[in-house]
Amino acid sequence: MKKISFLIALLFPLTLIAAPKFPFPHNAKYPYGIKPASIDNGKIQKAYDDFIKEFYEENGDKARIRFDDPNLTVSEGIGYGMLITVYMDNATNNTQGKFDKLWRYYNSYLNNNGLMHWRISGFGGVSGQNAATDAEMDVAMALVQAYKQWGDEKYLNDAKSLIDKIYQFEVNSNGYLKPGDSWDDKKNPSYFSTAALESFKRVNSRDWAKVISTSYSLLQKCANASTGLVPDWCSESGAPQGDFYYDAIRTPWRIAWDYVWFGRSEAKSFCSKIASWINTKTGGNPAAIIDGYTLDGGNKGNSLVSTFLGAFACAGMVDASYQTWLNNAYSKQEEMVSKSENYFSSSLKMIYLLLLSGNMPDLWADNIPQKFKLNISIQPSNA
Repeated sequence: MKKISFLIALLFPLTLIAAPKFPFPHNAKYPYGIKPASIDNGKIQKAYDDFIKEFYEENGDKARIRFDDPNLTVSEGIGYGMLITVYMDNATNNTQGKFDKLWRYYNSYLNNNGLMHWRISGFGGVSGQNAATDAEMDVAMALVQAYKQWGDEKYLNDAKSLIDKIYQFEVNSNGYLKPGDSWDDKKNPSYFSTAALESFKRVNSRDWAKVISTSYSLLQKCANASTGLVPDWCSESGAPQGDFYYDAIRTPWRIAWDYVWFGRSEAKSFCSKIASWINTKTGGNPAAIIDGYTLDGGNKGNSLVSTFLGAFACAGMVDASYQTWLNNAYSKQEEMVSKSENYFSSSLKMIYLLLLSGNMPDLWADNIPQKFKLNISIQPSNA
């Protein structure tokens, strides 16, 4: 019997897989802000299933997220995919392998600074040179959370390494986030993921407090005084370049994320102004949201898409006075789960749903309950 057991061990090496300590659904109560009154986790699961089916593609030990042109992948999409998979893991979804393959893809297309080139042709060559900072922000944040989710120190070490590269190559001498590692002639407010910057302080000793400060300072400078809307791009002095369009729309989500995790007063002020404006603009009807506005509140877009709906819903998370708006906007966002949308809207729809519903908690926080067990799986050897 011992010989048989030994033979089995040789032929089928045991792989110990730590189940997620924080399986989906999390149903967390954030330390700050509010959540929708009614949440259907089944809708979030459907959104995840649809996202994986439509946009996630594996090739050997790597995986990518398909872009609008399915022959392309952008580094931003790898960041979105890693955020989604770190929070959606459970015994059914089994996302750790997907997370690892996305991270391996990122590392397969590094530039000389050790950061992923921003656009890749499938699993082939580089088609867009050098890095985009928003991708690094999300990938690094996903790695920081992955360490707590799965308990493997490799994620922590990888996070430390990437975060240091972000500071070295994507923060300028004035402490502002650059749009990429190879250029810095303008800034993108939607790259200011201040929740990630705060999280970086836990594992890296660089001056992230200054980067947070410059981010909020620039948001204040470039925001319209009446609407609170920020442009897609701006100068370092805050001069707007563009409207509140498909880049800028991510800003309310990123800043609301900072508020519900860390309670930063600047985050609340930023989101409150936008939530108040959109509530008035639409008469409290989220279905009236369109995909684009001028900074002074004029109409630029034409239709309702998840990219804009979910972001304006996130803005309402910062204060109980927006509870009705949040309830209605989230309900409409759940309706949009059944709508087929492009890569960008589908990715953000999934992330918005996670944050809005309490399924995107800070896994480093002391008040998040853990559920842990050890799964042992037998996998055939490749030998």
